[in-house]
Order: sequence, then structure tokens, then C-alpha cells
Amino acid sequence: AGLSGDVLVDFVVDETGHVSAPRVVESSHPEFEEPALRAVAKWVFEPGKKNGRPVRFRMQVPVTFRLAD
Repeated sequence: AGLSGDVLVDFVVDETGHVSAPRVVESSHPEFEEPALRAVAKWVFEPGKKNGRPVRFRMQVPVTFRLAD
């Protein structure tokens, strides 16, 4: 369809670094929401640390969809 756009995704990174509870905060096109959620759910992070121990943390990330030239 030639669309470009952005989806802001909120999620929790658990103590093992895996994403849980991803949700769309806002998006420029509803068509991008499900692919953005599927992609973010596969990401793995370095766990947060507090006093040297792994902890859960929440973050928000924009996912951008652009057509390649």
C-alpha cells in the first residue's frame, strides 16, 4: 500500500531479559500494530539490575516502518 509509519510499543523486560506484556501505546496506522507487537515479543535484552540482582523493568520503544529505496 506504500505506507510508512510508527508504532509506540510499551512492554516489560523480565529478570531473564525477555519481553512480556507488549502493548501498543499509539500508532500512525493500525496495519502496523500487530507486526510491531510480534517483532518486539521476540526481542531479548540485558536484564535490569538493582543492587547487583536482575530486576524487571518497563520501557517504550518506537517501531518505524519505512519503504526501502
